[in-house]
Amino acid sequence: MKKELEDKLFKKYKKLFPNGSNVDPRENLMCFGFSHGDGWYKIVDEFLKKATKILNEKYEIDIIQIKEKFGSLRIYYDVIDCTEEVILMLRKLVMEAENKSFITCEVCGEAGETRNDTGWASTLCNKHRKPTEEWNG
Repeated sequence: MKKELEDKLFKKYKKLFPNGSNVDPRENLMCFGFSHGDGWYKIVDEFLKKATKILNEKYEIDIIQIKEKFGSLRIYYDVIDCTEEVILMLRKLVMEAENKSFITCEVCGEAGETRNDTGWASTLCNKHRKPTEEWNG
């Protein structure tokens, strides 16, 4: 994701990212930023907004990494202080975000499809899909 979009999320969700990307890579991979395309910005923003609301000021998680893997979004976090109910709500939010990424172009955010037609699973719209004739999959 572009640095300007990453900075916007780090600033907007200071409770979830108190140190932004300035974290120890041995403990937290957000030091590498958001490892996915700009097209999923809205999905991540929506997830972080809802997670902040669920956590309120009472509960705390440590977001370890947000990235693309196998053509979809992955959100990893550690629970610091949460009830079982809050943990279940967070799991549901993660699943919602991941499911949305399966149908959203990672590049532009338009409707997309997850395919493995180039040897690498990716979720892209027809405009951003670049099929290769060499791939014999």
